[in-house]
Amino acid sequence: MRNLSLYFSVIVLFVLVGCGGGKDFNSSNESLVGGKEIANYSAKEVTNYAKEKGYISSTKELYGFKAYKIPYTTTDGKGNIVHASGVMVVPTIDDASSELKDKYNKLQSSGFAFVLDCHGTIFANKEAPSELIAQSKNPEGTGLLFSSLGGFITLQPDYIGFGDSKEHYHPYLLEKPSANSVKDFLQASIEFAQNNGIKLKPKQDTYLTGYSEGGYVALAALEALEDDFYNIKIAAPMDGPYILEPFGDAIMGMDSIDAPSFVANFLYSYAKYYGKSIKSIIQEPYADNLNELLSGKYTREQIDAILPSKLNGSNGLIKDSFIKSYSTSWLRVKLLKNSAIDLDFTAPRSKIRLIHCRGDNVIPYKIATESKKYFKAVGANVELITVEDRINSSPLKHIECALPAYKIALDIFTKDRDK
Repeated sequence: MRNLSLYFSVIVLFVLVGCGGGKDFNSSNESLVGGKEIANYSAKEVTNYAKEKGYISSTKELYGFKAYKIPYTTTDGKGNIVHASGVMVVPTIDDASSELKDKYNKLQSSGFAFVLDCHGTIFANKEAPSELIAQSKNPEGTGLLFSSLGGFITLQPDYIGFGDSKEHYHPYLLEKPSANSVKDFLQASIEFAQNNGIKLKPKQDTYLTGYSEGGYVALAALEALEDDFYNIKIAAPMDGPYILEPFGDAIMGMDSIDAPSFVANFLYSYAKYYGKSIKSIIQEPYADNLNELLSGKYTREQIDAILPSKLNGSNGLIKDSFIKSYSTSWLRVKLLKNSAIDLDFTAPRSKIRLIHCRGDNVIPYKIATESKKYFKAVGANVELITVEDRINSSPLKHIECALPAYKIALDIFTKDRDK
């Protein structure tokens, strides 16, 4: 796990954002069922690239990978059908050494396990997993972490609002559509693997994770996945806003914020979903611009350059009248309803490993400690892993926390799979 810090550069974007060698399963787009190949890197290509960048030592060898875009249908939380998409990344051994082939064959003989990785907040459609992997000229991202290094099949849903559903607004931090997009993609991925000769664990073992928004989405999806009897071995959400009421309270109490795009995205999403006028929440001229700014054409940086960092007052983003009435508003009620952990949440069967940085300046560490208390109260098998304690580090901010958090998740999943 050493010398991999640059290896996972795309993670940061997502935070704020047969046996033997050769081609071991069918991969031509003409004969694929239910998807298409969008990237293909041999073991030598991945390994050489990683060594050239200084990501791994000269003696390390990584699996190659193939990435597939899988279309599927889901619902937006209100019963409306949405045509969505996601990515499956599968480890391969084209051009691999005999030693790596032996290791791969042991994994394949028992079937591959999934890591279902829910990506963090993005704004531009070009940042969605299926778009990003198809456009990239190099093997980067969390698929490389979990598939090339860990030997898992990595699954990444684009979410509603990106990829094939880019014409739909993104239901940001809304529980039901978030859960639906993950659960339905897992089912589509299982069917894709079965239809295309990709051997899975007999019970389709799945490890669930995600960072920031992805942590929220992962935990929001867990109950739905368990209700439909998917075999979630461990859920390890990372630095997510699982409890939304204090998240909303904090925003309404802030004078300013470095990234107003997140606040706008959150308020716009809730207004759209619950049929409220965004003009009753956001001041002009910003309210009129949000349909365009959040259309998937613009990056966070471009949006932040247009919106004010100040949140209240005559030149602020949010109307003072809404801030004053917030404590008794419809929004506060809906935040309680959409929290990934709420009074209706029963004890999960899966092991829960909450991974969080004590120094997180966006999602307070207290959210993780309170989440652990709730899970303990309902009898869940839960642990809180503090990143700084695990790696002997000084406090890490939200972006800084992503890389070590992902490494910890991979270590947890690998040890459980290989035990």
